Amino acid sequence: MISHHFITINAPVDTIYKEIVLWGESDWWPDESPMKYSRTDSGEIKVGTRFHQKVYKPFAPEWDVEVISITPGSEISRKFITGMFRGTDKVYIKPGEKSNEVHFLMDYEIIGGMNRILWKLAYRRMHDENIVRILNAMKSALEGAKAPEQ
Repeated sequence: MISHHFITINAPVDTIYKEIVLWGESDWWPDESPMKYSRTDSGEIKVGTRFHQKVYKPFAPEWDVEVISITPGSEISRKFITGMFRGTDKVYIKPGEKSNEVHFLMDYEIIGGMNRILWKLAYRRMHDENIVRILNAMKSALEGAKAPEQ
């Protein structure tokens, strides 16, 4: 399955890139986001860095990811290593002439029958809404404006 969301941001690629690498740890990360990231390694974020991700909702999932690729000025990719997902997610920049697109792409499958049911019933919608909220918060922070209400 694919989950793909993107937003146009009027900020320099270098500025955006610093924020996509800090995904989940940035100051602009929305307080109302139920998804929280915890780096389980110390030091700079690089290939091999691991994060624990948890959704703070009743019966919601948690999982671990590992950075598998970083292209300076362009993207960061992570692989799911525990939890309900198998696959990868990636946050990347498509540079434009006057603005830049930031894309979130998750290429995944759901592990476990109950997880597949919960994903279809509630988690997929919650996930998509949350990614939109996160991208809007990044845009607002980098463009210096208030995030649109969800």
